Amino acid sequence: MKNKLLLFAFSLMSVCSMGQKSLEGVWVGTITDGLKSTVGYKFEMILEIEGEEIKGRSYVHIGPDEVIEMELRGRMYWDRSLYMHDIQFIPTEGQDVLPPFNRKYQFAYDRSIWESTLEGYWQEIRDDAFNPKRQRGRIILKKTGNTKA
Repeated sequence: MKNKLLLFAFSLMSVCSMGQKSLEGVWVGTITDGLKSTVGYKFEMILEIEGEEIKGRSYVHIGPDEVIEMELRGRMYWDRSLYMHDIQFIPTEGQDVLPPFNRKYQFAYDRSIWESTLEGYWQEIRDDAFNPKRQRGRIILKKTGNTKA
């Protein structure tokens, strides 16, 4: 009886973990300019995992028809924290919106069967990392789909 109960508990745990959303897919939320700001721009990421590397694209919607698209790379660590950084700007035909700088990102990944989230910070990549003029902000994202990039 004890073995059957234990087997049932393990099978229930595996079924529950299969229902949890993965990191791959579409993430939508907000990116702020400044650590204390509560308003920001719409921010989207489409992520896929290749081995130990995370690849994807980010989209910052700075206006109704203005979007900055960047290629991203990074990795997830054992504690479900993520480090990612901009690789290159992806120009959009007909738009002259250039990013003012590249960013690096640090996220905490909260995986759930109801609402998976990525919450963290971004900062401007620059040689003088301790410069007080270095740009920083927060990002809060929710998983919205499983479409791969």
